[in-house]
Amino acid sequence: MCANSILRHIVSFNGIPTDVFLHTWSYDLESQFRGLFNLTAAEFEHNQPYEAQMKGLFPAYSWAEISYTLSVQRVVRRSRIFPPQHYYRVACGGLCKSTAAL
Repeated sequence: MCANSILRHIVSFNGIPTDVFLHTWSYDLESQFRGLFNLTAAEFEHNQPYEAQMKGLFPAYSWAEISYTLSVQRVVRRSRIFPPQHYYRVACGGLCKSTAAL
C-alpha cells in the first residue's frame, strides 16, 4: 500500500519521468525495493556499525533521530553525484518506517 501510494502520488505524478534515489537501512528488502521502483541510484546498508561508532557523540538525540539524519544525508549525497536523467527528481531517504523520509 505504501509503495503504491508513493508510485501514484509522487513518482508517477502527472506521468512526468522521474529520477528516484533511495537509501535504506533495510538491506534485506533490497530486491523488493528494486522490484517496486525504477531506482536511479540506491544504497542498502546495515546501520548497527554506525550506531556503535557514534554512541555518545550526540547525547541529546536518540539513535532513531541520528539514523534518520544519516539516511537523509546519504540519499541527498547520492542524488547530487548523478547527472539528472529527467526533469523531476525524488530523493527517498525512506518510504515506510523501515527507511527514513522523503
